[in-house]
Amino acid sequence: MKKLIALLVMVMSLGFSSLGFCSSASDLLAKEEQVVETLVKVMGSEAELSTLQPYMTDGLQKNFRAAQVQKAQKGVSDNFGKMSNLRLLRLDKQKDADILIYVADAKKVPNVRIEVIFETKGKKAMLNSFGMSPIDLQKIEQQIQQQAAAAQKKQAAAQK
Repeated sequence: MKKLIALLVMVMSLGFSSLGFCSSASDLLAKEEQVVETLVKVMGSEAELSTLQPYMTDGLQKNFRAAQVQKAQKGVSDNFGKMSNLRLLRLDKQKDADILIYVADAKKVPNVRIEVIFETKGKKAMLNSFGMSPIDLQKIEQQIQQQAAAAQKKQAAAQK
């Protein structure tokens, strides 16, 4: 009887903990990811600015008009080329903001780092700002491996 009760308690606790995976926070992140995908399409001239405007803060809408979009699209085209394989690298949750950092493959550079900031008030996330910069992940990984190897050598020398 005690084993049956213990089993029942364990099953119930596992069931309740799985409810957290379906929380509104995951819905918010899914919406933010959808907006980032739209942003990348707009910057790559694959979608119109109007598809992104409903998700932008008032301040961004005022400062990011058609002329600025065309200039940004030209910069993206000239510097990065077509971007693909967008993947979330990091998510920072702040009090009223989410900062998402993505990495995408690009035609003209190895990778593009995309940082997107959302204002999060309640259950609604609004695009507040974004930035894109080239990054070479393979070079960074090599540097990290070299640093780790140097640290191991230092540690081995210290132990002797």
